[in-house]
Amino acid sequence: MRVRSDSVFHEAAVKLNKMDFVGITEEMDASVKLLSCVLGVPPVTVPKKNVGSYQPGTEDPAVLKQIDTLLELDRRVYSFGLGLFHTRQKAVHFMRQHYRYC
Repeated sequence: MRVRSDSVFHEAAVKLNKMDFVGITEEMDASVKLLSCVLGVPPVTVPKKNVGSYQPGTEDPAVLKQIDTLLELDRRVYSFGLGLFHTRQKAVHFMRQHYRYC
């Protein structure tokens, strides 16, 4: 299963890296700013609707471990996307030379 997981991760990472924009929900304001820079349009304000805090219940540790195992690939892909987002966010000062809304 791990070998298949590695090939799926690699394919996802390659596809994410080819995208002009990768945004992160938890960093919506920064994501919108970066998207406006990439698209060359003025940034918009995204309303904060349906914002809340999730409090996980006390679940059976065996079930939580199983869920954690099942989500390993998702976490790897998310972590890669997050790193890509932060790298591109740091590159905005270079983008300012070429893009109006950076």
